[in-house]
Amino acid sequence: MARKPMSMQGWIVKLDDFLWLADRDVLTHAGRISAEMAKTEAHVEHDRWRDRQLSQPSAAQKHFIEATRTQGASRLRGPRRPVSQVESLSFMKVR
Repeated sequence: MARKPMSMQGWIVKLDDFLWLADRDVLTHAGRISAEMAKTEAHVEHDRWRDRQLSQPSAAQKHFIEATRTQGASRLRGPRRPVSQVESLSFMKVR
């Protein structure tokens, strides 16, 4: 890779060319909203996202809930016997 010095104007031209090749629109003006309005909108969207994230259980909470469900179900069925005991009991018949 050839290293050559590049000015900000050179970067602007390269980036515009890259966006043009990717069929993207190149912004030729300052935009429609102020930086302060953009920051305010970003904060509002972040607050919405954070509220959604906090209302949902985390991965650890989901894992805990699943583990307690499966352990609770096995406790309702009673203790499990080793396979050898189950097989020996199935051959025992009362006559």
